[in-house]
Amino acid sequence: MKKTDQTKFFPLAPIKRQTEYEELSKWQKDKKERMKNGEENKKPSATKLICDQVDREYYLVHYLNLQFYLKMVMKIKKVHSIIPF
Repeated sequence: MKKTDQTKFFPLAPIKRQTEYEELSKWQKDKKERMKNGEENKKPSATKLICDQVDREYYLVHYLNLQFYLKMVMKIKKVHSIIPF
């Protein structure tokens, strides 16, 4: 799935992952340094639902969400499989 400029402030298709210390902004790093000291600052905090502008590969999505994404002009490169239920 490829995202467009229309959704740059509200990214579609969230993904569950951990953020790395290097991905944090300068403000977030400064805030984290003030809160804690030591090596544990560089560890990721927790697994979270992240909305970012990275392309999704092998992304599992419900057909209603897919219809919404298509309505929001998301571009689909390839459908790998369809799971009926």
